Amino acid sequence: MNNDFTSIEKLMELGLGLSIAQQMVATMNHTMGNMMVPGVSVTPPAVNPVGYYAVVNEAQIGPMNETELSILIDKGSVAENTFIWFSGMTGWKYAKDIPQVYKLILLKK
Repeated sequence: MNNDFTSIEKLMELGLGLSIAQQMVATMNHTMGNMMVPGVSVTPPAVNPVGYYAVVNEAQIGPMNETELSILIDKGSVAENTFIWFSGMTGWKYAKDIPQVYKLILLKK
């Protein structure tokens, strides 16, 4: 048997080994990229913002802190389908789609 890399068998063996190694690396990268580590979040937790803005009676009001927003929820001026925004958001969202605001609404029910 020929032991140099010029033989076709050795070249095929090398090619198959490289192919398997590439598949293993791809699998490991995929697994590590999708790995969830307890206590580590991909997105940072939402900070409790001070400056909430809301659309009430077709007018923008704010900035409000959480207490002031709770008062509007108590009065029924702010509900699940009220548009809310605070600094750091990319756009206005319904109150029900903002966890820290929806929590306040659920506490009032």
